[in-house]
Amino acid sequence: MAQKLRTDWILFTTVVLMVLYGALMIYSASSVVADIRMGSSYYFALRQLIWIAIAIPLLMFMKRLNYRKLQTPAVAFTAMSIVMILLALVYFADPKQHRWIRFGPFGGLQPSEFAKPALALFLAYFIALRSRAINSRYTLLPAFLALGFVTMAVVVADLGTAIVLVGTAAVVFFVAGLETRYIVIAAVLGLVGCVAAIAAKPYRLVRVISYVDPQYKIVDKIDKRGWIRGEMKKSITAKDTNYQSEQAKIAVGSGGPMGVGLMQGRQKLTLTPSMRL
Repeated sequence: MAQKLRTDWILFTTVVLMVLYGALMIYSASSVVADIRMGSSYYFALRQLIWIAIAIPLLMFMKRLNYRKLQTPAVAFTAMSIVMILLALVYFADPKQHRWIRFGPFGGLQPSEFAKPALALFLAYFIALRSRAINSRYTLLPAFLALGFVTMAVVVADLGTAIVLVGTAAVVFFVAGLETRYIVIAAVLGLVGCVAAIAAKPYRLVRVISYVDPQYKIVDKIDKRGWIRGEMKKSITAKDTNYQSEQAKIAVGSGGPMGVGLMQGRQKLTLTPSMRL
């Protein structure tokens, strides 16, 4: 006899409380700037609440859905196909940054965020299908191509999301029983790809070096000809690349472990760009 599925109320309640707490933090962080720029201190918080109102019913629907229905090629390949189409479309919709598809006053869509669940669904289906031959080239090659195409499309504009995608795939393959030699090869390729992605964009190079070697002592020893510094100067953010991290340190330092209290933070007072994020 089939057993009725039960709701994990602790997990469900925790998720809902975290979502509502996040909305409260958005209001606390953005209220001043929202009032100055948008005319209402609730502007960004209300937008977040609208998305929460859309997401909660979707959460309830997915909670009741039998997950086995998602284990089909139709779901796996359709999700990946839609994401690839959106990632291609964003190049034309946002020719400068390749990140957002805007819908005027209704907000925007960031295709790279949809790549995360789409890739998770695809890998779950594909690896479950090929679980007995996980180390076969007939398994690794298609999976590598799918991951490579999505990652290359995302990394152009968003290195952080690309790293999340690769990290997710790495964990899935490790749990599935991938041999050590393939893990080492994948790690080396991933490291080389990450270095290439950082070097390809001057602003990424500036951020990494300014964080790791702010005095350029290591850089000057490695790069005698000054190529790295030359590439860094191409970035328009080279002069203030540490601004965000410095403001974050001031915020943490002024509040300590417990903070200064709700709505009492000072770094949100036009000192930090995009504080709501």
